[in-house]
Amino acid sequence: MFCPIINGKAGCGVVASNFEGTVIQAFLINLAPAPPASLGLPTQATFIAGAKNSVLLTSTGAITRVAWKFRSGTPWLTLVDNGNGTAILQGIPPAGTSGTFTTDVAPIAVGSTASLGPVFSPFPVKVVNEPTFVSSNIAAFTVGAPGSFAISASEGNIALVGTLPHGLSFAGGNPARITGTAAAGTGGQYQYDMTLTDPLGTPVTIYQSLKLNVYEAPTIISPSKATFPTGLPGSFAVTTTGFPGVSSQPLMPPLTPPTSPNQGKGMYFTVTGLPASLRASNLDPQGFATGTLTIQGTSLPGEACPRMVDITAQNGAGTTARQTLTLNIVGVTGPPPSGTKCDGAYNGVFEGNVTVASGQNCMFVGGEIRGSVDVIGGDFTLSHARVTGTVVIQGRSGFFIGPSSAIGGQLVIENVSSRVLRNPLCASTVAGDLLISDNAIPIEIGSHQASCAGNVFDRDVIIMNNTGSIQVYNNQIARTLSCRNNLSIAGGGNTAVFRVNQCIPFVP
Repeated sequence: MFCPIINGKAGCGVVASNFEGTVIQAFLINLAPAPPASLGLPTQATFIAGAKNSVLLTSTGAITRVAWKFRSGTPWLTLVDNGNGTAILQGIPPAGTSGTFTTDVAPIAVGSTASLGPVFSPFPVKVVNEPTFVSSNIAAFTVGAPGSFAISASEGNIALVGTLPHGLSFAGGNPARITGTAAAGTGGQYQYDMTLTDPLGTPVTIYQSLKLNVYEAPTIISPSKATFPTGLPGSFAVTTTGFPGVSSQPLMPPLTPPTSPNQGKGMYFTVTGLPASLRASNLDPQGFATGTLTIQGTSLPGEACPRMVDITAQNGAGTTARQTLTLNIVGVTGPPPSGTKCDGAYNGVFEGNVTVASGQNCMFVGGEIRGSVDVIGGDFTLSHARVTGTVVIQGRSGFFIGPSSAIGGQLVIENVSSRVLRNPLCASTVAGDLLISDNAIPIEIGSHQASCAGNVFDRDVIIMNNTGSIQVYNNQIARTLSCRNNLSIAGGGNTAVFRVNQCIPFVP
């Protein structure tokens, strides 16, 4: 390449040569300065006195890198060049300040004629003097650990609407403060409204929401015993308390335990000792980690024996929860003969009534009882099976009914004392009335979790005088849903012709 004189101007050309000769392709290079930059939007801003304010400035017209210059006689204003053609003008006007303050800003395109000297544009900043919150609206406490969170405003008096979790207290003013040690069992996320009233007594109130996270280490609350029949699908849910339990986003493998509760990983489980046919996961269909670990699969005949399964749960808040689950894999023995105790896993047709007594573990999986069931102790499981008569569960008993099970008569659960921590009724059909009365155990009648779907009841559902917590979710009730005098009851997503007392909010 060379640069000859072309038409009296310095030009350049490309030379190509071979043994036949040489040719020259000439061309001109015209050099011009880069176009200048100018201030884009916005062209003015409004700041609030006593609060941290900022505004993003943009530039237009430049095709080369832009640098920003700034001059101002206002000491509380500063400019930060972002290095990408934008800048942030920021500052905290002193409390009580009002009026319009003008500062000068100049975006300068490298290589432009403006680079010989900045061309400043005036940028007005209007300051208004009104109360506003200046502190974060997210607070965090950990159960069992003393903590404090300050809430401040540019001016005015701060109040909080609502009742804080047990162990925490609120002191108003400015700054206001939440202090204390959150009590066990209060883990969760809470939403409050904060109000800020003008200090001059004028009727102006500013609202801001406050998100309060109370972190709590997990506790495994599901029973430490589970039974799976061989050759048939089985499922068992390991449930926990604690917060956080659910991740803030879907998780991708490899999964690692959280080191802090605010990482957004939710609950993390480890499981050792499962047979090869069973799998365990706490991810929901969307990939979010949850506080429930589901063990499921079809056990093989050669795996029939009791096993000790070690389970841990952690969420980054406090200590790791541990449980040794006794997993009893039993061979399906067929229908129990008449007159003997019901202690085993059965899938045939049994003619007659069944009584389950203390120490017995009676499972009907995929079979049928042509009669009634009286549970006066022990454990009773009905899975993909049918009872043509009534089922009555009393005393120190545990039970699991579902999924895809059916009861042709009444289902009565009454006066069951505290023996196990989870007693679900899931994805089943009951032709007669459901009566749940005077129980001291937690009972799930459907659930908001996929592991325990709602049920279909062809008559009335009556829930009364229970001291254990009751959940009533996503059930179809042909007649009346009646709840009264229950100490702790929650629900939603149910359908019913009539609903009474505590159940009124549970039906849309």
